[in-house]
Amino acid sequence: RAVNAAEQGVRLGEANRIHAQRALEGYAQRRARLDQERLALGQPDQTLLAASRQSQVAAAAALEEQQRSLGEMQARLPDLEAQLRASRERMQTAHRTLTESRARRDALQQLQSRVQQNDKIGDWLARRGLAEAAPLWRAIQVEPGWETAIEAVLRERLAAVLAGQDMAAQALTDPPPTTFALALPDAGAAAGQTAAADSLRAKVRCDDPGWAAVLDEWLAGVAVADDLAVHVANAANANNATQDTNAAAGRSWVNRDGHLLSAHGLLLYVPEASTHGVIERQREIEELAATLTQRQQEEDTARELLGEGERVLADHQAQLAAGRSAVQDLQQRAHAAQVEALTLTQAQARFDERSAQIDRDLGEIVQGEENERIELMRAEEEALRFRGQLEAAQAHLNQVTEVQRSSDTALREARSQEQALA
Repeated sequence: RAVNAAEQGVRLGEANRIHAQRALEGYAQRRARLDQERLALGQPDQTLLAASRQSQVAAAAALEEQQRSLGEMQARLPDLEAQLRASRERMQTAHRTLTESRARRDALQQLQSRVQQNDKIGDWLARRGLAEAAPLWRAIQVEPGWETAIEAVLRERLAAVLAGQDMAAQALTDPPPTTFALALPDAGAAAGQTAAADSLRAKVRCDDPGWAAVLDEWLAGVAVADDLAVHVANAANANNATQDTNAAAGRSWVNRDGHLLSAHGLLLYVPEASTHGVIERQREIEELAATLTQRQQEEDTARELLGEGERVLADHQAQLAAGRSAVQDLQQRAHAAQVEALTLTQAQARFDERSAQIDRDLGEIVQGEENERIELMRAEEEALRFRGQLEAAQAHLNQVTEVQRSSDTALREARSQEQALA
């Protein structure tokens, strides 16, 4: 029984030794595979990874700066558009104002032309070469408020034109079809004295010496009066007493409404449609001429500002388009850099993860090999111990067997002697 137990112990120890050796061989094969896998992993280029990350950061920074610049340009766009609208409105207003002023001037000039060249007198003037002659009302400037007084005193003479002595003689033989006046200036006449402040002549300015002499005659003896009632009362007193010196000299007074008072009469004036308003219209035409020059300059300035605003807006829109294109390019570059960096980062992460797993597996192998070596040593020790027990048991068995064999031999010999004695 001891021998059987020892043999069984030897077989078990041998089996444990073989198992441990096979386990160690498995660990060695697994280690070799892991070493080969580590070599085959191929760690990503760290320089390339760092460069890709730097490129990603630089591309993101450039994109952010370009987007900021684009945002500023987009923020300026409404202001530029508003400025352009304001410039366009100023241009339209200036053009409309200029057009209205020009239309007003043209309408006034047309009215003045109708007064100057009506159907009745136009042909008569044309036959004498006076169709383009300027009438008196175009040569004078009247103090505002006294236009009607001038119309009342001058009446038909307000439309008079300058003519020579020969023309006057012809007119006597071939008079015009309607009342008309010819002014006969004295070419050699010297400049007259300054008109009295209260005279109607003082209310009229004329730069043409020929017309000035005519006006001196036609407006002579006419004074201005804001209130004719005062002079009416004075005239009555003068008639009841001694004749007034001025009245005796043929002096008369006219008020702003054109009513004309003399020593022996009062002419109540009603404006005539043919001449009424020509002086005011002529003054307005002259004022409009200066206004048109100013408004033309305003329109030109507004047009220049509009053109400049359009150019500025067009340039800004072109910059916006270029900025948007630059943003798109930078977005593509940033995306490409991000993808490259992400790819290399993921590859590095996979490498790190697998390397860590290999390290963990190798650690497990080291631990397993250590455990298996311990088991191998224990199995070898058990096998050695059981071999010793087996050898001892076999030696004891041999000894017992030899004793038993000697006992059996002695017993057989004793029986043989007993049979021989019997």
